[in-house]
Amino acid sequence: MNTVPLIDTDDTDSGLTATFTAQRSAFLRDGSPTLAERRGDLQKLKGVILAHRDDFVRALDADFGHRAAQETLLYELGVVIASVNYLHRHLARWMPPERRRVAMTFLPGSVRVIYQPLGLRAAMPRSHVCLRPRSCSVRPTRWT
Repeated sequence: MNTVPLIDTDDTDSGLTATFTAQRSAFLRDGSPTLAERRGDLQKLKGVILAHRDDFVRALDADFGHRAAQETLLYELGVVIASVNYLHRHLARWMPPERRRVAMTFLPGSVRVIYQPLGLRAAMPRSHVCLRPRSCSVRPTRWT
């Protein structure tokens, strides 16, 4: 039976706290990213994943005892790359402000919903939440 060693949470927490602090200050300094920045970040994410695909294959092979490289490439990396491509294609359609109806008492006013990132996310399972890689931390576990 496999036993999972205990994680030293003090080291993990201090490292994550420092990372989150740096990311939050960068987000507050830079503001919401433009469409070009978001698309550029998605392309960088895709490039990093493809550049390290052999590392992913080796890590999952070691993690599962034995796993076919084709299975990892198709079911793990292929899904993420497809998600990045989907986001890249549809991002411009999701970003513009949306007009909403105004109650009669507020006429002649107008209302728009402007979609902006909320800031920082701690755990990202897939690329669709990682639209701005500089403001997200992906920390895979060593014990799955």
